[in-house]
Amino acid sequence: MGIYGNGRFFEVMIKKLHCHNLAELQDIGKRCYDELEKIMPSFIRRADTEHRHFESYSTFAEATDNDLCVLTKQHSTIPEKSIEPGVKLVDFDKEAPTKVAAALLYLHGDRGLEELQEYCKGLSDEERARILDGACNQRDNRRHKSPRALECAEYTFEIIADFGSYRDLQRHRLASQERQLLSCDYSFYIPPEIVGTEMEAKYLEAMHKAKEVYDTISEELPEEAQYVVPMAFNIRWYMRMNMRELQWLCELRSGAAGHPSYRTIAQKMAKQVCEATPEFERFLRFVDYEGYELGRLEQEERKIEKLKNR
Repeated sequence: MGIYGNGRFFEVMIKKLHCHNLAELQDIGKRCYDELEKIMPSFIRRADTEHRHFESYSTFAEATDNDLCVLTKQHSTIPEKSIEPGVKLVDFDKEAPTKVAAALLYLHGDRGLEELQEYCKGLSDEERARILDGACNQRDNRRHKSPRALECAEYTFEIIADFGSYRDLQRHRLASQERQLLSCDYSFYIPPEIVGTEMEAKYLEAMHKAKEVYDTISEELPEEAQYVVPMAFNIRWYMRMNMRELQWLCELRSGAAGHPSYRTIAQKMAKQVCEATPEFERFLRFVDYEGYELGRLEQEERKIEKLKNR
């Protein structure tokens, strides 16, 4: 069962809270389903737990998950695991510049993609650079999206960062993402604003207490124990995306209005791509590498000023 799919956990929690609303919640869900069925039956009919496709997929998903869980335990003999927070580029295609250049020539030409790739391999660095420049010279801001040819280059990152940052970056649906279970094994983020203040001790006390509760629950219910983990604790996940998606993510999430945690992640991703593939630095020109102590303050001030002017 996934973190949101264990009915037994919700039943236990409701009893613990001396609340008897489980039947009421189930009734609300049933009535929502009945109303939606009147309007768009073809869209929701497979959500019926007794529908053959629902039952079939549920069985398949649970069996596959169980098999992979057993196999993972059998192959868990690696002596050490990295626990330091950070961003690591773990995989990329060294032929990416050639493939992107070939794809850029493909759209307006009449040659095959394989032939264009072979052709671009024989070009000088300067000539290949001219082709790549043709795809970005006219970009004036991050909202000018690059040609789809950039989708021919892919990158895989592994990230250990606070769960709050994960939840923000998880929203980029085009990227392939997979996370491990949320836990208290990778330490937690401490806001620099509270370091050295009286709030620091209270914050640390709360984090350590949460870890104690998590450790107790996770011995028997590792998935359900995720509910007690504060969002400041770090989680490990990977993101695989093409250069076009990476361009959008890094330029958007590095903006001044972003949270410092995910701004740092976006900046590190962009820097590592530029180091691994220097030819693609031209596609990341609107990544914001500046540091902003007060984050969204300027944006909020502009909002207030607009309201005053009205």
